[in-house]
Amino acid sequence: MNFHVLQKIRGCASRFFLQNDKALPLRRALCYTGEVKGGVKKMHTLEEVRREYDRLDALTGADTRGVTLSVSKRAVRRLGCFCPGPPPRILLSAVIFGDEALFWDTVRHEYAHAALRLLRPGERHGHDALWREMCRAVGCAPRATVPASEQQIALRDEKTRYRLICRACGSETRYLRAGKIVKLFLAGKGSRVRCTRCGGHTFTFEVLK
Repeated sequence: MNFHVLQKIRGCASRFFLQNDKALPLRRALCYTGEVKGGVKKMHTLEEVRREYDRLDALTGADTRGVTLSVSKRAVRRLGCFCPGPPPRILLSAVIFGDEALFWDTVRHEYAHAALRLLRPGERHGHDALWREMCRAVGCAPRATVPASEQQIALRDEKTRYRLICRACGSETRYLRAGKIVKLFLAGKGSRVRCTRCGGHTFTFEVLK
């Protein structure tokens, strides 16, 4: 979620950075499947999100009517994100819409970010104590990460396209897309990469799909 609801699973976090370049942000590769009940997958809608935000506005005193809501079918490393803009918007991953508990927790998590920004403009709170207090007020878990089931981890692995393994310490990172580090290896410039765990500079790079 920046919500960044992301599972800290060994092997998912990118532990590599560029030598003589700024450090790259940690990456997470995680995907969630929908919950199936009675053989039918229940899918939520943005209309439900808007109604919930109207309810929470009455509770908190914030006015999120100007916050744009959108769905991303590509987002798998984060379940949701609040972007202050302008204009402000909340992006929700399509993978949460079939999971009852995950859907509402994510929706309210992002609301907590948006409400704080609107009620206290100019301030940055991230996942601090004030944000956690807002989470408790709106009914979501006051945490930045959520656990993943074995099935969800398996789906994440299925979507992995590239794998990078440090030959010195065995640290492994999986990538869903060809980002900056992957492009270096594809271009034969992997010598610029260093392992942040051990400082190693030799890797096994695999293209899986």
